Amino acid sequence: MKRFRYRKIAPEDVAFMKLLRECGLSYPQIAEVFSISLATIQYHLDPGYRNWAIARQKQRNKKPEVKEYDAKRRFSQEGRKWRREYMHERYHKDPEFRMRMLK
Repeated sequence: MKRFRYRKIAPEDVAFMKLLRECGLSYPQIAEVFSISLATIQYHLDPGYRNWAIARQKQRNKKPEVKEYDAKRRFSQEGRKWRREYMHERYHKDPEFRMRMLK
């Protein structure tokens, strides 16, 4: 059996919400009648809000592309290589630096 975090809104309830809205009730008043959140009312009655909510959810679920990880990894590997070369060169050319490193 599949469990849902929230109870589902029946199509009859959505139709009744629309009827209440046509009668002049505001979204907060309708939310109070059904004992559900204002965002749920907006989701079912306002198509603009619904499209925004769906787009927002897709953006949240979007996984980063592999290229971004590769770029970060490549950058960090290049950085390590640069630091290694810099330290090697400085260690061999600067005797004071070498003495500080050996202490």
